[in-house]
Amino acid sequence: MRKNAPQIDVPPPAEPVEPIVIERPEREAKAELPLGDRLEQNEVISQSLPQLPEESNPPNGDRSLESRVEQARVSLLPDQNTRDDRRDNLLIQVGDRVRNARLLLEQVNLAQQEREFIQKTLENERELLRLGRGEIHDVISVQEAVVSANNSELNAQIAYLHALTLLQQTVGITLETWQITVETLGE
Repeated sequence: MRKNAPQIDVPPPAEPVEPIVIERPEREAKAELPLGDRLEQNEVISQSLPQLPEESNPPNGDRSLESRVEQARVSLLPDQNTRDDRRDNLLIQVGDRVRNARLLLEQVNLAQQEREFIQKTLENERELLRLGRGEIHDVISVQEAVVSANNSELNAQIAYLHALTLLQQTVGITLETWQITVETLGE
């Protein structure tokens, strides 16, 4: 009764908000031009640059739009950190639950092997008793060991199934696994 651990698709983190970049054409200043020619060249260049409308040009020192964009970006950071922490914690929790389920499955297999071994021992003791080489108290003690091994195997199976249920609950597939459909009441 060995089952593979489910694969979990975790959505990648949202793209960070990119800052607004205003691109300006590069201006080349030529040092060999005399001062008058450089002024003329700067005037020609500044006239060729696209101009923003007057109402969108903030006065010098007013950076309220940039400030609001930066504040919005900064206010997103705690939410992104919380999301990343929750994703990491979920991945850790799922990994722990998968390891625990695998360990308990191994314990089920070992308990089953132990029970089978003790049952063979019981058969051997009964055969010795039938042949007159064994004693009844040996058969009774091995029968008690078989009962104990059965209980140990049953407890291991219960623990394994409980671990699987916790794993399914963590991954969010419990209802699918148990084939349960949830119906909502119509308004």
